[in-house]
Amino acid sequence: MTNHCSQTKSINGSLVISVSSHQYKVIPKCQNCSVTIVTADDNNLVATLYKLGTEISNSSAAECDINRLDIFDGNSSEISKILSDEVGICGCKLPDNTVFKSSGNAITVRLQTTCDQTTHGELELVVTSVKSELFNHTDCAGQFKCKTSGECVDKYLVCDGKAGCRDESDENDCKMKNITCLDMFTCKSGQCINKNGVCDGNDQCHDGSDEIGCHRIKANLAIILLGVAAIICLIMLFITIAVGCKFYTARKSEYKQFT
Repeated sequence: MTNHCSQTKSINGSLVISVSSHQYKVIPKCQNCSVTIVTADDNNLVATLYKLGTEISNSSAAECDINRLDIFDGNSSEISKILSDEVGICGCKLPDNTVFKSSGNAITVRLQTTCDQTTHGELELVVTSVKSELFNHTDCAGQFKCKTSGECVDKYLVCDGKAGCRDESDENDCKMKNITCLDMFTCKSGQCINKNGVCDGNDQCHDGSDEIGCHRIKANLAIILLGVAAIICLIMLFITIAVGCKFYTARKSEYKQFT
């Protein structure tokens, strides 16, 4: 990578980005190296991180401010276009997310190292060109599709107060009632929950709105049930009287009059 700083590399297949073949895995000091990878206009790029180490000598903790790897969407190093975490990828442990996808046909990779101490580590980043129609195909049937990152998350996690998407789009505009609740219950806060959780005695909504007014619903239900029970009792009473009268009349007709 350090041999191609400030350059643009064009690819049609895959490209492996690495630094230093030094036997002690020493990354050159005082680096601020950016390389832009571009592909065909109808393709996108996927950058997959396999190896990383950016740790200062005699230090148990990595310093991400001066020893870090950053990956950007497009052909510039604008912070607004960063695909990796804004604090940088650093240390000797791979981050939770190791796959970064471009929105267009370019990705920029930047490596920074300190100037006053030796940095030990390694880097292996594979950038692959993928046809746009394959890249953009994501089957999110029955799930929520994140707006920019494209992941699929469970629809019941949408507007639950915790971001499930890297771009946090599952928590955006949660006060709008027509976003993602579909056949679910919409809490006053915009959170979506399963309808089976409404009026079950437990707060499924963070604001408790799924249990508001439930006592009134139960009271109304009780009144309706009492009304139905009363009607049934009246019907049974009428049937009993009618049957009794008919039986009495039949018995009475059996008696003979003596003279």
